[in-house]
Amino acid sequence: MSRVARSARVASRQRTETITGDKTIQSAETGELYLFDIPDGTDVTITLPSPQEGAYFKFVCTGPSNKSVLIDAGAGVTIAGATLTLAVGTSTVKRTAYSAQVLGFADNHVKGDYAEIVCDGSNWHICSALSAVDFVAS
Repeated sequence: MSRVARSARVASRQRTETITGDKTIQSAETGELYLFDIPDGTDVTITLPSPQEGAYFKFVCTGPSNKSVLIDAGAGVTIAGATLTLAVGTSTVKRTAYSAQVLGFADNHVKGDYAEIVCDGSNWHICSALSAVDFVAS
């Protein structure tokens, strides 16, 4: 069969990694789904690779934590877009414009909180982000 006649293959599963402590992501890890279940008592920093056009990551909380998870884009690079907050026990969604070097899941985030980001080669853009508590910036 010629290459032209073959259909494009799309993987049916994402590569996943569970994060329980600080992590520096490498450029080759683009497209990964990061699950974080952070033990109480420790904040965690996830450092993004240098900006690369088309790089994409998704971060999902798989358990509650009383500590923060900070996604750091690095000096001179921003993570920008809109974040949504839906506090537990409410039905009101708050949409917030966001632009900072660090996108942070604040203390007391809950299972299911997530963020998806993509890079344009210079900065990171939020595709979607939802949390039960306000995101923190720095």
